[in-house]
Amino acid sequence: MKITLVNQASIPDSEPGITRHHAYAKALVALGHEVTIVAGSFNHFQRREIHLADGERMRAELIDGVTFLWLKIPPYGQSFGPRLWSMAHFGLAVRAARRHAAFREADIILGSTPYPMGTWAALGAARANGKAFVLEIRDIWPMTIHYLGGVSQWNPIMLFLAYLERRLIREADGIVSTLAKGELRVRELAGAKANDCVWIPNGIDPALVGLMVPPSAEAPFEFLYAGLLSEQSYALGSILDAAKLLLEDFPPEAVKVTIIGEGPSKALLQNRVSKEGFRNVFFEAALPKKAIYGRMARAHAFIYSLHDSPLYRYGTSCNKLGDYLVSGRPTVFASPLADDLVGAADAGVCVEPEDAHALAEGMRRVLAATPEMRRQWGEHGRAYILDCFAIPDLARTLLGVFEDARANRGASGTMGERMH
Repeated sequence: MKITLVNQASIPDSEPGITRHHAYAKALVALGHEVTIVAGSFNHFQRREIHLADGERMRAELIDGVTFLWLKIPPYGQSFGPRLWSMAHFGLAVRAARRHAAFREADIILGSTPYPMGTWAALGAARANGKAFVLEIRDIWPMTIHYLGGVSQWNPIMLFLAYLERRLIREADGIVSTLAKGELRVRELAGAKANDCVWIPNGIDPALVGLMVPPSAEAPFEFLYAGLLSEQSYALGSILDAAKLLLEDFPPEAVKVTIIGEGPSKALLQNRVSKEGFRNVFFEAALPKKAIYGRMARAHAFIYSLHDSPLYRYGTSCNKLGDYLVSGRPTVFASPLADDLVGAADAGVCVEPEDAHALAEGMRRVLAATPEMRRQWGEHGRAYILDCFAIPDLARTLLGVFEDARANRGASGTMGERMH
């Protein structure tokens, strides 16, 4: 099968950022399929042009048996306006390339949110070429912008994005989601008019995961957060507040908090640490997927902190949570989810979200636990993730969705040319 995955922010696992599609593509290639990833050339996490030289508009590159088709998009910083323009530009670039072999010769085309214009263009490319289209829901836009960004749902741009969301769900020949309860959102918007939504979590690439090694017995005890540094997306302020509370009981020589990553809130977080004189919080640059596991193995425990938002009634697609658990360390998870991953795996301590005192108390529980208890938490998480979230296994489920989507498209006839 020839498969094309469209996502503006996709990158290979040699770079820091969203590597989900590269990981799944490698697994699909190992199963004998041809995969092309259509992505923007501007790295979202590093905020710089990486893949195309001046004057280049498009280029194909073979990485680990997977073809990346890089499309030129304009650079942008932290403000939403230029980022929205880059999304529109990527959509136009996909539309312009819809007769490219990546679309013309594909058997299946997948478009991934939260980049709705590119996903819409992927649907148009599928219809223009008579191919089946699968929608992948990773973040629920525009709801995420409303709840986490504070933008009114009646904003004209939000209304337009909501229209695209409804149309994509109703038009898709198959739907997958990284959210465990993504099906709920699909039914809210389309009822019985949409196809079933299949949960395909971010998963773990076992080939990148090293052996589980015990943490260093030397002080300081390190709690680590690795991920996107965006206060809009994660309750990172609570992590700093909890670190300050820990200073009441533990000097920085005994316990420290390390924050790894890049994002729009990094400078603000660093300024706060400097201004308030934190002595137990340290920052490090983001690492590519191929390197992050080695760094995580040096930590003693992990922290993940979500906002208390109605958005999470659909679940969460936290990219790094699986990486935490497979690294074999306990995790302190501040979450509004009743069925969160850490609790299901018995892999650490779960606390209420946006409550620095609760987060600090969870960290104290990990510190007070015996080394054997911490080892058991780590082993539970690692075993759970490798048993249930290994990408080579999940790729077979994804293939089943692709096959069903092709059957759905064949049964519905050639509807396609009604669009674009």
